[in-house]
Amino acid sequence: MSRTRTAPAGGPSQADLDAAQKRREMYLPSDQKITFFNRASTSVEAGTSIPDFLRGEEKLLRMIKETNASALAFLLSGKPSPSTGAFITELTHMVCDLGFDFSKAALQFPGIFDQHLLALLHAAEKSGEYAPVLRRYVANLQQQKETRDAVIGAMIYPAMVIVVGILVVAIFLIWVIPAFSSIYEGLLGPGESLPWMTVLVFDVSQLVAKYWYALGLGLAGSVAGYVWLRSKGSEVKLKEHEFLLRTPVLGAYFAQLDAVNYLSTFTMLRHSGALMTESAELAADSLMNLELRDAARRAVDTFTAGKVSTLAQALAVEHPVFSVASSFYNEMLSYERTGTIEALENYASLLKHNANQTRLRLLAIMPIFTIVILGGLVGFLVMSMYLPLFELIGKLALK
Repeated sequence: MSRTRTAPAGGPSQADLDAAQKRREMYLPSDQKITFFNRASTSVEAGTSIPDFLRGEEKLLRMIKETNASALAFLLSGKPSPSTGAFITELTHMVCDLGFDFSKAALQFPGIFDQHLLALLHAAEKSGEYAPVLRRYVANLQQQKETRDAVIGAMIYPAMVIVVGILVVAIFLIWVIPAFSSIYEGLLGPGESLPWMTVLVFDVSQLVAKYWYALGLGLAGSVAGYVWLRSKGSEVKLKEHEFLLRTPVLGAYFAQLDAVNYLSTFTMLRHSGALMTESAELAADSLMNLELRDAARRAVDTFTAGKVSTLAQALAVEHPVFSVASSFYNEMLSYERTGTIEALENYASLLKHNANQTRLRLLAIMPIFTIVILGGLVGFLVMSMYLPLFELIGKLALK
């Protein structure tokens, strides 16, 4: 990559525009992002300047690339993304060679430096305290990753059970039940009929066996249509998130997770010297649930407009999750009155603990609930198949 660039008097060259576009498209996986900023906070805390840290990273990356050393794990977590080396090289070039401030250079990499980090870097440049700012950001990144992994992990086992259950039911309907149907047709005498349960299952079995391809295409089309609608606008996502928030147990869990995200981001920014409204705006953006995110954004507008005296009141007005009856409201209000950020951080830690406990309960309950539902369905199919046999045995016994 060239270290010198000249722009014509009329404006930036095509090469400059292409380089800027590449910087905007650069992306780091979460593990590599956490590792990079964790190393940055450790180095700065040890007294290394940001430019010296970047030069060291670029030198280490070049050495590892030249020697094909497996020590790349020392620099990055797992296999590096294709843009990792380009990101480090380009960032080092902008800060060390072109003289950009770190926060201004970071603006050129929106896929790596999110709004939370940009606000933190801006506050750090004012205070000169990069190390604690980067350390808090890394802790926040790790928490967000743990939250995402926890949500995904909580859904994997039930999803696997559902898939296996669907396959079992499909095998019953397509192959097993038709065999019983041909047997019972030969056993029925004049005027005799099968129980309604058996008739219903036979009809469904015939429908599935005859039109399985159409049903499969219909199901695949419905899923694809939903994914397409979800990708085209936020309305479908918003309805989905509204439903999840009102689901028993799951709704409380997702509300706890977002409360932790909000407070962690808010306290991190306030600790770093960010303004109250800026911290509240970025904390609102950290929420995963769209309904809560929109409510938190409206609360910032309400608070900024002076319609209420505290941010806690604005949040309580906009959504029941933040209502005056909640501990969230009381802790936020206490912080705004006393300015004691440590108490709010302790409350965020307590909420995180409670969310983890809720997740463990969900992990214990959801597989049981799923198995009970699928077991009931399979039991219904089996009962419908053997009920005519019980009736036939009863008739033979009477004879």
